Amino acid sequence: MWCIELASCQEENARSIELTNYLKEQLGETSDLWTLADFLMKKGEFDKAENYYTKLENELNLPEKHADRAEIYNRLGLIRREQNELRLAAEYFEKAIKAAPPHNDIEATAKYNLKISEEDRKRKPLSFLGKRIGSSDITIKSLAANHASIPLVENNLGNVAWHEGNYNLAFMHYQTAVSAMAESKLTYLREISCVYNNLGAVAYSKEDYSGAKDYFEKAIFTLQQLNRRHPWIAEYIENLAYAQRKIVMKRPLTNIHGTIF
Repeated sequence: MWCIELASCQEENARSIELTNYLKEQLGETSDLWTLADFLMKKGEFDKAENYYTKLENELNLPEKHADRAEIYNRLGLIRREQNELRLAAEYFEKAIKAAPPHNDIEATAKYNLKISEEDRKRKPLSFLGKRIGSSDITIKSLAANHASIPLVENNLGNVAWHEGNYNLAFMHYQTAVSAMAESKLTYLREISCVYNNLGAVAYSKEDYSGAKDYFEKAIFTLQQLNRRHPWIAEYIENLAYAQRKIVMKRPLTNIHGTIF
């Protein structure tokens, strides 16, 4: 039997205290491996989360066809996807589908995540020495999850529209996603940051670089409230740098007398 006590770190601010108190309300002062692993994954601490999910799989001794086994495989697939190991992610989602009992919600969720993962593989940006290269400067993020939800579906519909160049439709879907999470912001810090990033991508694609900059900054700030070292932040910062570069390039050149060229 595992029992985990939640405690906040010494480097606290008002927002982190608020988040800790919220988590204690949701999970209790102590929690089990399952809820702890889910929380770690949300924070972007994927190696730690994987460790706990693996412990769960070993300790629960589940039959091959069981909803909990399917849930674990689905979560391991989500971790592999976040680590850009998309083939392994697909394998875990397929294992989740096979392990799910008939007509169980996890089967539909794993199938959805498998579809998202396959789309990621098709659209994965090229990189060299850790930097993106390719036809598009900006990257958007899709959401895969433990269960389907309105924000997840709306965000991913927005991504489809963005890839098709229908930026107004993409904006509408992203705004719907944000609105659906507005009353539970602490629950959805990670997801809200993702949608802000994607709204920034829409603004960037419409050459509204100042608007894009604002959204990318909001994405960074929002996710830092959950974990200042979350892996997604590096992507948001790279997007922000592209927007800032465009803003500088659009400024009119002037000589020492202030005359515009």
